[in-house]
Parts: sequence; structure tokens; C-alpha cells
Amino acid sequence: MSEVLQIYQKLSAGLQIEAELLFPNLTFRRGKDGPIHRVSFEITEELWTALKYLPADIRMAAPLRVLPDDETGVAEVQGETKIEKKTAKPKESKGPHGAFWREVEAKNFFSNPHLMEWIETQRRVPGSPMPEVIRAAFGVTSRAQISPDELLARLERDMPPQVMANLKVTIDRMRAKTEGGQ
Repeated sequence: MSEVLQIYQKLSAGLQIEAELLFPNLTFRRGKDGPIHRVSFEITEELWTALKYLPADIRMAAPLRVLPDDETGVAEVQGETKIEKKTAKPKESKGPHGAFWREVEAKNFFSNPHLMEWIETQRRVPGSPMPEVIRAAFGVTSRAQISPDELLARLERDMPPQVMANLKVTIDRMRAKTEGGQ
């Protein structure tokens, strides 16, 4: 079972997990009902993915503590760091459905716990990357050769109906967004 699925199952069951919250970013603004205090943290990709599929109206509670960052046992305080964003060159499509698959990646579609489980059932070589698993499952050299309809048909065959309802809506939205690019 993947780490993301384990985290998701524990959190959705109300169980406690341990996670590091890195680089707190404090913000404040005045709302019409009074001040609003927020803090955001960097977290692991696995925790982020698990949280993404929990309901939006959840409340979380946990004991917090500051951990030392170096050998001296003192937590280091750092100022803001600016990172320059680089614009990526558009990739040349390797098939007629390349735009759809770029949208699939952008939306982290396969980070859904049910789809991650499905990927594991399709994986023939332990540790092989997800795109490679999908290409092998469909017998193609590029995911851009797999149409949204083919993906949908395969998932409908392998997934329970209650899961497919949401997946179908998501696939249809991604298809609609990329129709002009296919």
C-alpha cells in the first residue's frame, strides 16, 4: 500500500499521524468580520496528496513543537527567499492526445488514492514510474496515444461505480479544457 494511501486512510479515520511542517509563512488580513490570521507550511508531497482528497471543511488539531535544525540544538530562523520562476518551453506532443495528458499531469489526476491503488495493480516492474506503468498497461509508446475515451473505458472496467462517478466528471472536464489542443 502506498504511503499516500496510508496517510489518507489514517486521516479520514480520525487517527493521528506525524508530519513535519516546514518554513511557516504567516499572513494577516482584516476581513469584514474581523482579523484573519493564517499560516502555511511546506509539507511532503505524500501528505499534500492525501490532504487534497479530504473534505474541504475539515478541522485539524495536533500538538505542535519546534524541532532543532542543526547540531547545536537551536532552531534556525530564516528570512524570506525569492525564487525566480522559469517559464517552461511547450513540449511537442508525441500523439494526438498530448494536451489531454499534460492536463492530467497538471491536475495530479493519478494522485487520487483509488487511482494510485489501480496503478499499483498495473505495475509489472517494482518502482517503475507512473507514466511508464500507464504506457505498458495500454501497450503504447506514449500516453499521448491514449484517448480520454480509452482511459475512461479502462477505468470503468477496473474501478467500482461509486469511484467512477467522480473520475468521469474529472476526465470530462480535462477533455473539455483540452479539446482545442488535441
